[in-house]
Amino acid sequence: AAARAKELRAKFEEWEDSPDAKDQIRQLMIHDENGESLETASNLKARFESFNMGDEKSGKRPHFQIKRFK
Repeated sequence: AAARAKELRAKFEEWEDSPDAKDQIRQLMIHDENGESLETASNLKARFESFNMGDEKSGKRPHFQIKRFK
């Protein structure tokens, strides 16, 4: 199992320089009919998460616990 893991790790590390990897990267560069690059799901997710991070910091209020029974 350890030998198989080493083999797969070496294959993965060398994969980035292979023609297959370059072809996939080229395919990911998607453009619309105007030549502008399209927003991918990961880019949109990162953008909205960064918006949420800014909102949480500015809109956070102290939480008070109401004591209803004495």
